[in-house]
Amino acid sequence: MKKIMFVFISFGLFMLSSCDKEDWFEQPSIEVTGISLRELPGDYTYLNIDLSVINNDSRDAEIKDVEYTAVIEGISAEPESCDINKEMLSGTPLALTLPLTLKTKDAIKLLAKLNAGESLDYTVKGTFHVDEPVLKYFDLPLNVGGTANIDVGFEDFYEQPEVTVTKLGIASSEDTGDGFEYNFEVTCDIKNKDERSVTVDEIEYTVNIAGIPSQTHYYSDTYSENLVLEGGETVSLTLPVTIILDEDQETDFNNALASGTVDYSVEGTFHAVKINETASDFILPLYVTGNISVEDLFGHPDITVNDIEYTYTADPLADSYTIYMDVNTSITNTDERSVNIDEVEYVVTVEDVVSETHYYSDTYSDNLVLAGGETVDLTLPVTLHLNTAEGLDLLNDLSDGYADYIIDGTFHAVNVDGEDVNLLLPLHDTGSVPVSEAAK
Repeated sequence: MKKIMFVFISFGLFMLSSCDKEDWFEQPSIEVTGISLRELPGDYTYLNIDLSVINNDSRDAEIKDVEYTAVIEGISAEPESCDINKEMLSGTPLALTLPLTLKTKDAIKLLAKLNAGESLDYTVKGTFHVDEPVLKYFDLPLNVGGTANIDVGFEDFYEQPEVTVTKLGIASSEDTGDGFEYNFEVTCDIKNKDERSVTVDEIEYTVNIAGIPSQTHYYSDTYSENLVLEGGETVSLTLPVTIILDEDQETDFNNALASGTVDYSVEGTFHAVKINETASDFILPLYVTGNISVEDLFGHPDITVNDIEYTYTADPLADSYTIYMDVNTSITNTDERSVNIDEVEYVVTVEDVVSETHYYSDTYSDNLVLAGGETVDLTLPVTLHLNTAEGLDLLNDLSDGYADYIIDGTFHAVNVDGEDVNLLLPLHDTGSVPVSEAAK
């Protein structure tokens, strides 16, 4: 009989030792009940996440500590560990509050939502370290996700300012050689929604236009004095923005312009140094999105090719054909403002034959000036230097009286409504138009 009991005891000990201890303890139910802002952010943002843990096992156990990571609205918090040392009674909910730490610069979109009553998506993963009289020390997994309400937000400390973009326009643009640079001006209305005044010594911001991010900019690079907002006051502020495009981004940007509407977002932080007359040091989020009509950026001129006239000369001994084309166009200023253009740079493709780059200033001595909404006719000359075979092929293609074409380039604007600018605006048209040989 003793041998049988020994066998059963040995078997039980073997089973206990061969399985993970947590497998012998019923997994608890875990629910996130709320998220709270602990204090106004600085370089880091500190939150609390409240949990309800229900012990589904028949035995009591003590949670010694927990290690965990959390992702809130897609933003990863810093890894955390927290001493708990609380008894987890069977069938009884245990309320826990765990701290979360996020880098403020990475969490602007999240901070913009931190108002009481809003909800946030979350996941929390980690390990509870547990002590139980029989099993001794073992681990229980923490793995929970869902949506939780914000219990305490910014309004418990200082109301977030309300930012509205009222104007977004191109101030200048240029080809730097390393990329294409656009300089924008973003005008915002900033409303202090708190009843107390606030003094802001810095605004750090980036602007994303048509999916392309700007450099990081700073209020202090443009303004020498702090921004002071009285309680409830709204001020208008113009912020400069520079975006440098590589070749692919330039194509994407021009495609966005061609669509007629451009999406934008402004993301950054206000650094506050005073509330009323009390010195302080905290950060408020700046985040706003929207879209704007291309005409509000600047209504770039619209070019339409009406027809093409040509003459040619041939030198069979030199294996040379030179074809001279007059590309007759209409150019409409789609903006309500006048524009003064000192250069038009263009390349014309006719029946798959690509010209060299041509310049308006090689033909015309006066700038091209367009009043708001005005349409003018403009002839752009093109010269094609071809060998005999290429020349004969092209003349044969033109013999049916129509030509497929593409015209690409830029208008260089130097003045808009009396304001000096340095602005490159896209030029593009394609289609099929009548073509005829001009009298020699």
